[in-house]
Amino acid sequence: MKTRSARAVHWARVSTAQGPVAVGYDEAGRVLRSAPGERSSDLLEALQRDWAIAPVPDEEPPPPVVATVRQALAEGPDTLLAESGLTAFQQRVLQATAKIAPGERLTYGELARRIGSPGAARAVGTALARNPFPALIPCHRVVRADGSIGNYSCGGSRVKQRLLKEETSTLPRDRV
Repeated sequence: MKTRSARAVHWARVSTAQGPVAVGYDEAGRVLRSAPGERSSDLLEALQRDWAIAPVPDEEPPPPVVATVRQALAEGPDTLLAESGLTAFQQRVLQATAKIAPGERLTYGELARRIGSPGAARAVGTALARNPFPALIPCHRVVRADGSIGNYSCGGSRVKQRLLKEETSTLPRDRV
């Protein structure tokens, strides 16, 4: 992602039913990035890299930011993605990823087929590596064809393994 310019970039934690989400946003309240709440350092690093300015911490995020985050978790990320500056392909990958249920795992190739791009497993992996909303779009549910975990842009393979294990342990027995 190219470095962008902005007068100010803010960040705060948003409480959600799924736990805290660290969110970066601009002065207009447009959500720029997210990370799981405990990974706020990853969010801050990405915001500073992408916008070349230090993010300003806020005690409380503006109500529109809270509404956007909660809407993305409840209804899907379409609004976030439309304003993200991602390519159409990246948006398709992330929209399909958002529909992967907790406890379900897909391979990069399976996800490529779901979006109508068989053979684009590597491009899918690249799109997921650039997911600006890992707290809202569960890219950790996508694994390698051999079943191994692969990497995770928000903390590495250990964090991805932990997230998958936590999801599986909280599912009802008939879903495991």
